[in-house]
Amino acid sequence: MLKFLIIPYILIEILVTWIFVSIFGGFAFKVEVLVSVIIGIFTLIKFGNFRQIDGNFFYFDAIFTKFGLLLAGIFLILPGILGDIFGILILCAPNRISNSQNFTQNNTNNYDKNEIIDVEIIEEDKK
Repeated sequence: MLKFLIIPYILIEILVTWIFVSIFGGFAFKVEVLVSVIIGIFTLIKFGNFRQIDGNFFYFDAIFTKFGLLLAGIFLILPGILGDIFGILILCAPNRISNSQNFTQNNTNNYDKNEIIDVEIIEEDKK
């Protein structure tokens, strides 16, 4: 089953790399491969230092984050444009999902500017 998935990926990777090299040149491809390998190595280093067990608690979201970092690091280390695109998408996907939940609008506070609050202060003698 995996053999049938890897062969089309390699063919598409060769095609995308050939198109990239024909547009931007061989030097740009070498720079892109070098930069993606460096980013992939840093991603795998971060993958190794990530703590998923804190005391007696086991975080299931940490497993998926850790697996995503591993997969993104592998895609970024492999030479090729398509793998780099997959690696960057895997790195950016958790950030988009987690940040999208923070932008909900909740209009529960209705303040009227004409509302006046009258306060009376009562002083007590301290003895």
